[in-house]
Amino acid sequence: MKAIAVDAHVGEGQFPEFARGTPVTLIAPNDKYPHWWSCTIEGHNTYVPDYYIVDDKLDRGYNPTELQAEPTDELEVFAISYSWLVARNNRTGKVGWIPADKVASPL
Repeated sequence: MKAIAVDAHVGEGQFPEFARGTPVTLIAPNDKYPHWWSCTIEGHNTYVPDYYIVDDKLDRGYNPTELQAEPTDELEVFAISYSWLVARNNRTGKVGWIPADKVASPL
């Protein structure tokens, strides 16, 4: 699915890919984004969607890196998790998470 960034998004830096089965320490639910939790994974403070966690471990590989985007950047969307998208920025070639309210469907 194609999308266009309508607002800039900077993110919180780069994270490694965490393997399925990696322990996750949940800290608190995210007030702004329902079904997302602040957590610690291998010493990294980040966020994770609730359905990625089973028995305090990741049930799939996960990279929480957020996608950097500028207004009008064209994005290729791969997945939607609640109010966030996993997408590739066609300008930079990078892949990451971006809030759905930062993008729109192209005309």
